[in-house]
Amino acid sequence: SSFVCSSLQKVITSGALNFCGGAIHYDPALPAVGDTTDVAQAVKMQDQAALKMFFYHLAGMGRDSFEYTEMEYADDCTKSIWRMVCYTYFPRAKLGCQDGMVTNYIRPCQSSCENYLRSCNVECCDEGVRCVFTHEKVLPGGFVEMQKGYIPHDGPSSLCTGG
Repeated sequence: SSFVCSSLQKVITSGALNFCGGAIHYDPALPAVGDTTDVAQAVKMQDQAALKMFFYHLAGMGRDSFEYTEMEYADDCTKSIWRMVCYTYFPRAKLGCQDGMVTNYIRPCQSSCENYLRSCNVECCDEGVRCVFTHEKVLPGGFVEMQKGYIPHDGPSSLCTGG
């Protein structure tokens, strides 16, 4: 899918940024819907998707998501998950990108993943947990799908989203 640049001001004044409101402090890129971008519709769609992923993540950790409705009172682990999902669904717009211009999706910074790993005490597997990776998956018909992790930069940075 393609993304278009927006401004933080436009996203805030859309009135649709609820869950991720306190996490986004940069001009985001929003998914293009058809030939135009209805900012309020795109923001609402991304905000709801981030909230859903936040709930899934907490459930996977055995936490009751309804205990974490106000992020300013949440523990560091929960806040890191919140920021991580918001950075994923509200990628940073490319530096200098004008409102409405098509842009690429800018993946989250490795530091947002590392903050999560540290604050939630995540440990896994013999190989350990990796934030930066590239995996190739061969699909039927010989097509190769590349799966990439976080950008190998610490945020804040114009090269990645978040920090």
